[in-house]
Amino acid sequence: MQIQLPMSRRCVAYFTLTAPPGTSEHTLFVSGGTALAESVTPLQEKALVKFLTDRAEFRHLIADVLGLGRSVCWLREKGPPLAAPRGEKPGDIDLLIAPSGSPHLARALEFKRVLVRQNDDLSERLNKVEGVADAFSQAAGLARLGYHEAYMALLVVSDLRRHPSENAIFTDASWDTIQRILDLPDWSELASAVGLVWVEICQATDEPIDRSGRVSLCVLKPPTRLEQSGARSSLVARLFDDQCECGHHDAYA
Repeated sequence: MQIQLPMSRRCVAYFTLTAPPGTSEHTLFVSGGTALAESVTPLQEKALVKFLTDRAEFRHLIADVLGLGRSVCWLREKGPPLAAPRGEKPGDIDLLIAPSGSPHLARALEFKRVLVRQNDDLSERLNKVEGVADAFSQAAGLARLGYHEAYMALLVVSDLRRHPSENAIFTDASWDTIQRILDLPDWSELASAVGLVWVEICQATDEPIDRSGRVSLCVLKPPTRLEQSGARSSLVARLFDDQCECGHHDAYA
């Protein structure tokens, strides 16, 4: 099975600036080809999922792409009873998100990161792509647990600061690199019920990732929608009420 990245993706580009008093002009999203700030690439999946869910604009992006509507509840890094019993897969759920008031429509996501870095000559190198298939069994376990939709999230973490640009919003990995990411796993081994979503965190200016970057999402393969059991829906509803990470239903205009 061949997977293609669509030309159109939903994204949020952001730049945080503290303007000195009296300054009227500011330069944003410009990359001078330096890489002095701390790179995003050492961050592990747990920290990256926290980064994506701690900021409302990224949560809203995820909700929009997954078709969740205007109000959501969510949990991250949860083990049993939401995940499988101890010793079985999945041992935990990286992200569980559902429309507010509709726990029977829960989406469960398993994240697996791939790293894109630049060499001094601006050529790109990949790391961690060989381990993508390791997440297949975890993602399949989400579908076996009976969530309404189960996804594997291909989390592409790119440090592209060495590429000089007057508008780093549009800095992206080359299509050759993207295709290498998509070609290496044998996607036919991913359970047919599991969807595949592309999640990219791109660091394109010499600022820490919490100050400047771009987050992009799109669905590469839709999941099979399952009828979630009443027992599981009741469990999801109870844990959302007790443990929702944001402390409330995350509504937005």
